[in-house]
Amino acid sequence: MIDDSKIIAGCKKNKHKFQMALFEKYAPMLRAVCLRYATNTADADDLLQEGFIKILENISKYIEKGSFTAWMKRIMVNNAINYYRKQSKYRFDEINDNIHFLDDGEQSDNKIETKILNANIKPEQIIDIFRELPNGYRMVLNLYVIDGYSHNEIAEQLGISVSTSKSQLSRARKTLIKKTEIIINHKQAQKTDNNR
Repeated sequence: MIDDSKIIAGCKKNKHKFQMALFEKYAPMLRAVCLRYATNTADADDLLQEGFIKILENISKYIEKGSFTAWMKRIMVNNAINYYRKQSKYRFDEINDNIHFLDDGEQSDNKIETKILNANIKPEQIIDIFRELPNGYRMVLNLYVIDGYSHNEIAEQLGISVSTSKSQLSRARKTLIKKTEIIINHKQAQKTDNNR
């Protein structure tokens, strides 16, 4: 396998061989990022293609400091944000009710993670649960929990208020827990039926 520094140098010279090597090496990882944001595999593939073009267009600006994969992931995330911001059907409703926000700390993230791990939910089921989330919930959950954005950054990126970001995250977590509990209850019911 070709070393990253050689791939980067080759891509900076617009050499097709190195562009293909970059795609073959990193497409699965970058597609996984796109799948987290997309509602279906066709959208994920579109995001991957657009994002990869942006990576190649901007690779000359990449100075080999810091993680190359983190740099590429950031481009993919920004591409997903821009794509969904342009789609009029993906609006974030300003929520003015007195919703109870979960703590912004790790405690609530660990609660979700623990429930999912204890349920032995298959990776495909987790992806399906994410895809079933309303677009605003999924976008904020990805940005905050997985990609490490603050609520201020999310609000700025998505053109929403900080309180809307927080409410979308809180509702996303509650929905994830609820959907996880449904799977757990279904598994327990099957187990009980099998033991009869």
